Amino acid sequence: MNTTGPPLTSVPLFHEGVLALDLYLAVVLVTLLSASTLAPRVFSFLPKSPSLASSQVRGDNSNYDPLPHVSSTIPWVGHLLNLQRSGGRYVHQLILATPSPIFTINILSKRLIVANPSLDRALTRHVHDTSVSQVISFIGRRSLGMADEAVRAIAEHDPRPVHSQLFARSHGAASLAEAASTYVHERLRGQPPVQEVRLGLLLFDVVVGASAHALWGPQNPWNADKEFMEQFMSVPAPHHAISSESHPR
Repeated sequence: MNTTGPPLTSVPLFHEGVLALDLYLAVVLVTLLSASTLAPRVFSFLPKSPSLASSQVRGDNSNYDPLPHVSSTIPWVGHLLNLQRSGGRYVHQLILATPSPIFTINILSKRLIVANPSLDRALTRHVHDTSVSQVISFIGRRSLGMADEAVRAIAEHDPRPVHSQLFARSHGAASLAEAASTYVHERLRGQPPVQEVRLGLLLFDVVVGASAHALWGPQNPWNADKEFMEQFMSVPAPHHAISSESHPR
């Protein structure tokens, strides 16, 4: 290789050709951003022909989104800029200005679902119907051997005060999540390096144990009463479909 030739000359940063190229790229970028911002507004004022309207209806039916969408003034980053400037007040303003209790917004490439806080009050009114006490009332007599009084006491228990105290407040949900994650970490760290287990049963045991540990503390029926745990896990449940054979860990 010949290294005695003349050295390569570098183009200055402020050369006329470089400045012209930078100016051209800047003009193209500004034009594209202006077109993407102004085009929807311009087309919204144009009259729509019946054929165009019918084609739009067919297109909307093919890509039907059940939740209404709230667009921002600046595409992609409008909601993000308003959140950085106003924080939670901006979300509150969106909720007040949107008639639907649930809607979506786009932040960059992500779509977020925003729900009106009134839905939480509706959930607390129906939490008794969706609680696990209804399941216990069905399997208590047959599989767990509970007496009628015990089943009735569980079925008639009203969990709404606990729900409003533990789950409706942010610090309550955070403390429950921290307690559950601590239990899962300690439980998995205590497992032997090599073992054969039913994966579905192990996952079910760890998840339910973490929930019991978070709600009732270390001394709870799931961790303290081994017979209760074995009888509960012997009930046919969907976790058997996760793994029907032993898997090495």
